[in-house]
This record gives sequence, structure tokens and C-alpha cells, in this order.
Amino acid sequence: MNIRVYAPNQIQHQLQALANESVEKLKSLFERIKSAEVVFTEEGEKTVEMKLYLMRRVLYAAERGDAYEDA
Repeated sequence: MNIRVYAPNQIQHQLQALANESVEKLKSLFERIKSAEVVFTEEGEKTVEMKLYLMRRVLYAAERGDAYEDA
């Protein structure tokens, strides 16, 4: 499975590990995830956006929080 992480102006390695862990948890619940795209941004609050690409669908979620782990 391909996991792409976009984190402009952030430390990429730590956020890559966080994204991999989150997507692997989701994959254990839903096997048909083909690829994932995770975007970390910081505009006042920290925002995490995730797109999961399935066979025929795309699932999208976004959340804001004080820390990326909270979002």
C-alpha cells in the first residue's frame, strides 16, 4: 500500500511515522484500502487531512487540534 505524506514546513520523519501508524490501524479494520494521502498543515491550529483510496471510492476526513496527535 502506498502512503503519501505532505507536511510543508514540518519535520517529515515524525509525521510519516504518525501517518503510517494511523493508516495501518485503519487497514486492520478495512482491508480494501489501496493507497492513502495524509496532509499536515498548520494555520493557527494544526490540521490533518486524510484521503483513503478504495477500489471505487475515496474516503475523506479532516480534523483540527492543538497537536497533530489530537487531530
